[in-house]
Amino acid sequence: MPGARYKDLESGWTITNYKKCVGCWMCITSCPFGAIERVSDGHFASKCDGCVGEDVPKCVEACKKGALKKMGIKNYSYERRLMVAKKIYGPYIKSNTKE
Repeated sequence: MPGARYKDLESGWTITNYKKCVGCWMCITSCPFGAIERVSDGHFASKCDGCVGEDVPKCVEACKKGALKKMGIKNYSYERRLMVAKKIYGPYIKSNTKE
C-alpha cells in the first residue's frame, strides 16, 4: 500500500524502502512464495534483497561448502539445463559459462 516494495529493473530483485514501510503487513499476506516475514525487533516486514548493492551476497560469503553462487537468471537457467543433460548424457557435455 505505501509503495515500500518495488522491483529493481536492473537486478530483478524486489527491494524494500524501509523508510516508507508502515507495518501494514500487506506484503506478507500477498507474497505468493511466503518469502516475507515479520521482524520481531520492529514493526516492519523483511525479505532477502539479494544484497544488490554488494559484489558478493553475505549468504554466499558465509557458505563454507560452496553450495551458493551469485549468478544471473540466464546463467542459472543454463546451468540447471546443463545439470539435467549431464545426468542424462553423462560427462560428455561441457560447461562454457564463466563465473
